[in-house]
Formats: sequence, structure tokens, C-alpha cells
Amino acid sequence: MIAFTQPNVALIGYTNELMLHCPKCGDGKDESYLHLQDFNKNGEDVSLDYSCEFCGNTSTLYLRQHKGHTELLWSDK
Repeated sequence: MIAFTQPNVALIGYTNELMLHCPKCGDGKDESYLHLQDFNKNGEDVSLDYSCEFCGNTSTLYLRQHKGHTELLWSDK
């Protein structure tokens, strides 16, 4: 049986702090429109390919597990 827990923080609407911003043109102040294009899973590692509606850049967000730590890294395609 899978147990589901409620988040400790209520997420209401879209806030700029909760959005992913384009690593090329996003400054975290203005809204970014990243579109998920593709994803890959290799063992515990996941890569998510996003394209930016504003600058057209395609970037990959890597989520890697290393010795109990989750590492996040942006990379241009």
C-alpha cells in the first residue's frame, strides 16, 4: 500500500518563486514559459528537456542521485 502525505506548504496559484526559469534568459523576476519537450530516465538519474518560449533555447535539467544527495544541473542542448 502506498501512503500519500499532504505537503507542508499550500501551493496556491502560480507564483514566480515556484516556477522554473530559463537558464539563458530568465532572471527569476519575470515569468518564464518553459515547455517540457522530452525526458529520459537512466537508473536513478532523470533528464528533462525544456524549450523556452521567449528565447527559443533548449536546455536540459538533470536530476542526479549521488550518495544520498540529489544534484540539480542545467545544461544547454
